[in-house]
Amino acid sequence: MKQDFKRKNPLNLPIEYFLRQIQAQKIGPVYLLLGVDHPGKDDFISTLKSVGGFSLETVQINREDANKTELISDLVAKITTQSLWQERILIVIRDFQNLTLKNQQELLNRVKSLPMNHINTIVIESKYTKEIAELFNRSKLPLINFYELDVGGVQQHLNKIAQDFGLRIDYEASKLLIDLVGTDFSLLKSEIAKITIFVGDRQRITVDDVFAACGYTKEGSIDDLINATFFRNIKEALGNLFQFKDDKKMPVIIVNSLANIAFQIMQVLLGGDLSTKGISKKRLANFEKQSQLWQRDELSEFIMELAQIDKQIKSGYPEPFVLLENLLVKSGKDYATS
Repeated sequence: MKQDFKRKNPLNLPIEYFLRQIQAQKIGPVYLLLGVDHPGKDDFISTLKSVGGFSLETVQINREDANKTELISDLVAKITTQSLWQERILIVIRDFQNLTLKNQQELLNRVKSLPMNHINTIVIESKYTKEIAELFNRSKLPLINFYELDVGGVQQHLNKIAQDFGLRIDYEASKLLIDLVGTDFSLLKSEIAKITIFVGDRQRITVDDVFAACGYTKEGSIDDLINATFFRNIKEALGNLFQFKDDKKMPVIIVNSLANIAFQIMQVLLGGDLSTKGISKKRLANFEKQSQLWQRDELSEFIMELAQIDKQIKSGYPEPFVLLENLLVKSGKDYATS
């Protein structure tokens, strides 16, 4: 079997890159999977097992065993020992994050020394932590980062999660859910489970379902903030914004949510038909009313300013809520003087 997998650390390469390598019989002795609460992880292991002709063996690292001095020796013996029956073995080591830092480093150092034509292949799975991400990044072993995916990749697997519940999720609804929850697939799965209560027999998840199930925090509702903003009730909008001030993740979510609704209201202003987009009659009625409170040019300016704020926030601007507050105040003043 051909074994010319290049030794490098392709952190930003998608899972498809590795699948192409494996399907071409270019199989490395070690793979690291970071952020394993992800449907693609099981697909990757299944492909590796079937294409490589491996028998599968799973090793679970429990917290109570993580400090045992003999654990690493046992793992290395299992990895490096050739099978009596000359089988190719795929060894999956789960919950690497439970090991002590010393044992994590030692295990990676040992597996890095494996020759390219080694009969066994090792997959090491770990939940995401910043420290392990840095450790994996320094290891120079083939790494699939399931934790940090582009939005398209997250949406693809979010669709699969919804399908597992017998549902389909609208494109805009999946974008909103990612904005609200993030890219942790265990959280996304739990939120989809919660959304099923709101969906009922419709078998389709819409933006309204996501807002109803996930658009709330202990302090307030993003939906309330959005409605107040586009009804140009700035006093209420600022009050809702203030309730999110202690959550550092909220500015980007708020910007994305405001932009999403702004684009839909702009479609109404331009005479577009949103009735086929899976939007509820109540929200469509709101869009109609809100569109009457905005001129095209001022809504366009509002959207462009949101884009600028998004760039500033992602560039590390220290006071993102001040940017949002200024935008809301400005949009209110524009309305009052128009």
